Amino acid sequence: MQKAVTVPPPELVHDCEAAVRYLGQLPTAAPSASGPAQDPVALAVCSAPDTRTPPQFLVHLRHPFPMCEFVIGLGDDIDIPKLRFSCIPVTNLRLYLGLSVSFEQRWNLLRLAIGDLSSTVGLAPLEKLTLEVQASQRKVLEQSTLDSTDELDSTESTTIDKEVVNVMRASSRTRSWHVDGSGSLSIGTPKLGGSLGIQAGVQESLSQSSQAAIEHISETTKKSAHSLKTIHKLEVRGVTEDFRQSRMTRVVKNPYTDRALSLNVFQLEKHYSVKTAMVELRPALFIDVRGLDFDAHFVASHVDFLRLELLDAPLTEELPLALRGTEPLERSDKASAAHDTALLALRFLFDVPNLFKARHVQAGPTDLGDPNAPATSFNANVGGDQDGLDDAARNDVGVVFTALNYFYAVYRELVATNRLDVNAVALAGALATEIKERWIPMTADVESRGKIRNVLDQGDFTEIFRRITGFLAMVSGMVTPLVEAVAQEEAAARAHRAAVLALERLLEHVRCNRNYYIQRLLAYLSAKTNAQTIIDFVDEVIERAATGMAPSTQTALRSVFDHSGAFLDRQQIIVPAFRALTSAQVEEFCLALSGQRQPFDLSRIAPAVDAVEVPADGLHLELAAGACILEGVPPGTNSAELSLHDGSFKVAVGG
Repeated sequence: MQKAVTVPPPELVHDCEAAVRYLGQLPTAAPSASGPAQDPVALAVCSAPDTRTPPQFLVHLRHPFPMCEFVIGLGDDIDIPKLRFSCIPVTNLRLYLGLSVSFEQRWNLLRLAIGDLSSTVGLAPLEKLTLEVQASQRKVLEQSTLDSTDELDSTESTTIDKEVVNVMRASSRTRSWHVDGSGSLSIGTPKLGGSLGIQAGVQESLSQSSQAAIEHISETTKKSAHSLKTIHKLEVRGVTEDFRQSRMTRVVKNPYTDRALSLNVFQLEKHYSVKTAMVELRPALFIDVRGLDFDAHFVASHVDFLRLELLDAPLTEELPLALRGTEPLERSDKASAAHDTALLALRFLFDVPNLFKARHVQAGPTDLGDPNAPATSFNANVGGDQDGLDDAARNDVGVVFTALNYFYAVYRELVATNRLDVNAVALAGALATEIKERWIPMTADVESRGKIRNVLDQGDFTEIFRRITGFLAMVSGMVTPLVEAVAQEEAAARAHRAAVLALERLLEHVRCNRNYYIQRLLAYLSAKTNAQTIIDFVDEVIERAATGMAPSTQTALRSVFDHSGAFLDRQQIIVPAFRALTSAQVEEFCLALSGQRQPFDLSRIAPAVDAVEVPADGLHLELAAGACILEGVPPGTNSAELSLHDGSFKVAVGG
């Protein structure tokens, strides 16, 4: 069996431009093969129907034969825009020129025959038995393949018998055939021998490849038909019947009193003569889309496609989370602002001198010193009993003072060791929390107002108390909201990291199964846009291929091929030419391509004719009287009753 590949052998890469120029010189319309049309003849009045026309069913098959490759620039979005398929950047693409080889398989029904004995049921004398007859056949294909086969029927307006469809289903499953966008079964590209392109020439390679394809189709058809015969079965079983039974059953009664009655059930088989022949060679462009840029933008733009086509159910469930991972994380400078504000609040609390420009502390005529530096508030050796510690203790704010003194010492240590930047927000927050609960209630209490006035006046070294209210206002009104906003941002950042991990898992899965998702995406977008995305992409690819060619070649490349008739075959987009080639034109085409002239004749491709037997719906029943006759029993009637719910009939039994 030939192995399918999607690229041409390197020996067959020749002069694409010369071949395109030759195609551009051919007439735009191919000559009619059927001759002039016949005048219609009216059906005679009162005429009887003609003799029966034997059933004939058609199946179309196709396989590509790429011959040479064009150079395509994908672009880099710097000098040349990137090539895109529906706004998705293309990362790997190959464009070939070759021939699309079409085959036709004709199924001619010869006869309906009785096949294998499926079951035998014996009835005792005068026994009455209710039978349920059930015919079944195991499906051999997925539902999607069944839909594709139905599409083949509607697209090509081809009448296909159910048995023919079953055989083609089995063939497409076992040999990975595929219903492409043209309505034909695509059977892949048979691989040629290693040196065939050089030794035998293009014409001989084409002949051998086409002949191998016919043999491939013939062999697969026969094997598929035999496999269907193996899995087809008829089942006959007894059932219990009551008056409410709604199933279709048959009642058989043995009319004999002196012998048994056998009921034999046979399969029915359709016998076909199947002819497979090559019918057409048509030039075509083959666009292999081998790589698309699956990134975060792709996920955000194709959520519906991923929801429908993802292979992994857990990834489908994670899709909303992965979608959030495609959104940029908004970060602000609030953390920096909180840090700077906390530093400022601590500096104005502990460092900046002369904030209120208080006068020097007097002890009678003696000047005890300047109270405007906050550090003097924490010196218990100045001013006698006018130092900050004594004044705070006398006015019931000693706990507040000791907390301020302690944090002042920590503050100076952090400044000396260059660690204040790291700890500024925590230090300011902790100090504000500690003194706020004690200081604010005292300022609101009427009985404590006198004490507050005592620690705020200019008579003692209590500068630190005059700064508390401003410090608390800065922390609660400026630092705390910024810290809360930073906490919310951190929570959002953690959630975003989880979403990004889900996105990375999704993208890794899609990239690992790149070829499958490219196939499904091409088909999905083509169906959604009524093939417009395919047509637009083909136009862009051909324009890029024409860049740098001679004007005559560019004109031929744009006019020879039917852009609007392009269709999909897995990852390949096929752009057929407007006309097929005759044998002589194939010779000239190959001469322009390879520089070698060799005779080529389509008639050399011999068709294959096979006899195929396929199980049919229905069954055949035969009644046979038993050979053993009981003695001394009077004979009964010589007919068996077979009844249905909607009617009944009798079957005469010999003997």
